Amino acid sequence: MKTSNMKQSLHLWLDQHQNEKRKLYYILDSAADEQFPDQLEQLKDTEAISSLFVGTPQESLTDVAPYLIMLTSRESALFELLTNDAKNKNWGFFILSEQPFYELLKHCQSHLSAQLPNGENTYFRYYDPRVLLHFCQSSNQQAICELKGAENLWFIGTQNPASSLTVLSDGHYEIT
Repeated sequence: MKTSNMKQSLHLWLDQHQNEKRKLYYILDSAADEQFPDQLEQLKDTEAISSLFVGTPQESLTDVAPYLIMLTSRESALFELLTNDAKNKNWGFFILSEQPFYELLKHCQSHLSAQLPNGENTYFRYYDPRVLLHFCQSSNQQAICELKGAENLWFIGTQNPASSLTVLSDGHYEIT
């Protein structure tokens, strides 16, 4: 993805939707890049960060866990890392939410598994933007709203260098 296009679209999205009540979060798939576990450990003192696997049987899988990160500022080093490195298109996605950190964490954890049509439960890697994009394109609004949460908004980079996907509060999505 061309970083400037994604970054420009992200800033426009934030300008339109971020307010005092909506905090900026990022869901990071640490399995997407081997450098993340070490970088996240260094950031724990400055950003609110938690593995989605905390309190689950997968809790020890810190090197490949998805993480919820509350970004304190658009000027933070982490925000710059997530928007300036062209590889970030598969690292995760941005969320705007009024939910406090731990409430959003619990919501995100509640969707780590999905039920298949045959009734079997399986692991659901929705935090991988490639999986999430396919989910949004193949699901109805109700399923999208249930996954993202009623008032949460998403910004997801796509494989197309000139586009991104935003998911609105009503479950509609736009590819821009």
